Amino acid sequence: MACEHLSAKSAEKYLLKSNHLKPNSRAKYATYLKGFLNYLDIPFDLTVKVPKTLPEYVEVSEIEKIVEWIKNRKTYRNTIEADLTLIETLKKTGMRRSELGNLKVADTNLDKNRLYVRRGKGDKDRVIPIHTDLAERLTRLIEGKAGDECLFFCHVLLAINLGNGLRVLG
Repeated sequence: MACEHLSAKSAEKYLLKSNHLKPNSRAKYATYLKGFLNYLDIPFDLTVKVPKTLPEYVEVSEIEKIVEWIKNRKTYRNTIEADLTLIETLKKTGMRRSELGNLKVADTNLDKNRLYVRRGKGDKDRVIPIHTDLAERLTRLIEGKAGDECLFFCHVLLAINLGNGLRVLG
C-alpha cells in the first residue's frame, strides 16, 4: 500500500503547516483529512475550532453616501424612488439581500405594517414589523402590481448586483 506512512500523527504534522491560513481554511483541511483517514481506517479526531464572527457593520455615513449617489444619478428609467425604498427597507428591516430579492407583493401586509420573509436563512419564515413611513413608501411602490410579482424587481442576480453596487460605493 502506498499510504503506509500515513498516520494521525503525520496528518497533525501536515495541519501544523497550515497555521498561516484562516481558521475556516484550516477547519476544511482537517475535515478533508479526517474523511480520507477514516476511509483508510485510520482514526483521526482532531478538529479545528472556528471562532464565530459577527457580520460586517455598515456605518450610517456609508448608507447616506449611497442615498446621495442614488438621488444624484442620471437614469433612463424613473427608478430612483424604488431604489431609495429598497435602501430604506434594507436599513430599517435588517433583511438579507437574498430575502429582499425573493420578497413578493403578496408577502406584504401594509395595513398591519408587516413584511413576511419566506424561506429566509435556515429555510425559515419570519414576520418583520415595519415603521409606518416605510409602509407608506412600499404602498406607493406596489401600486398596480400583482401579488406574485417581486416587490422591487425580479432579477435572479439581485443579491450579487446589490452587493456589488454597495461595494463600489463603499
